[in-house]
Amino acid sequence: GTIQGLASPASFGIILGLFVGKQVGIMAVAWIVIRTRIALLPPGVSWKQFYGAAVVAGIGFTMSLFVNALAFSDPEVVASSKLAILVASLISATIGFLVLLTTQRHAHPPGPERNVAPPYALNAVGGAKQQSQCLLRA
Repeated sequence: GTIQGLASPASFGIILGLFVGKQVGIMAVAWIVIRTRIALLPPGVSWKQFYGAAVVAGIGFTMSLFVNALAFSDPEVVASSKLAILVASLISATIGFLVLLTTQRHAHPPGPERNVAPPYALNAVGGAKQQSQCLLRA
């Protein structure tokens, strides 16, 4: 049945991809661009909060269901894959909620290492701004 299909390699891959793959990919890219000073961690946002958001990103229905419909033709595999998408999304929502629940509710003031942006830091919409316009504090 469909519940037994959750033990299939396809379902296991879907759950790992949505729950583990999304958070690893998001955190890795964010760490690289922040470490290389291409972008900044937003003021008042901790890495734990950012991680919680990365976990929540594992909630995925639209594209997952679309790819599922393209990838599989066997109705039983399609059904178990849909259940795997739902399970992965529920795991991501629950764990992400718990991670975010444990973060502080009040924004942390930016530390000295966040006071000055690199010369071409990315702003919230992805455009480049010069240093004099980015997060300079008196």
